[in-house]
Amino acid sequence: PEHGKLKIGIATGGTPESSLRAGALGLPITYAIIGGDPKRFKRNVEMYKSSALSYGHDANQLSVATHSWGFIADTDEAAMRAFFPSLKANHDMLGRERGWPPYNEYTFEREISQHGALYVGSPETVAQKIIITVETLGLNRFMLH
Repeated sequence: PEHGKLKIGIATGGTPESSLRAGALGLPITYAIIGGDPKRFKRNVEMYKSSALSYGHDANQLSVATHSWGFIADTDEAAMRAFFPSLKANHDMLGRERGWPPYNEYTFEREISQHGALYVGSPETVAQKIIITVETLGLNRFMLH
């Protein structure tokens, strides 16, 4: 670890309690955004920062990151064609364990839109969507898996 310290943080699917806890502890937070509009996490980020400040933590030391799924290809169409089959297979496998309905093209199209959690398309398309998310949520880091 750099300078003899190992940085740790809290990862969450977005529960308010996790945001408040990470803020109270002054730890970095990473939100796993794998479904729905990333903008809905703005309230959680605000709760995290408010909690941290109320516990006396330095606002300049707070770190907010997100993790989302995505796929980049030369064109939007190529990315969509290449990514959908594997995403569907993965989602359906997890869904059987968690009681989710089968994944379909309608859901995929919604999630790759500007209001969805998937970052799929050409480098330009994905970069633009990442920029919007970073600016909207005030992120220090964005991770694409």
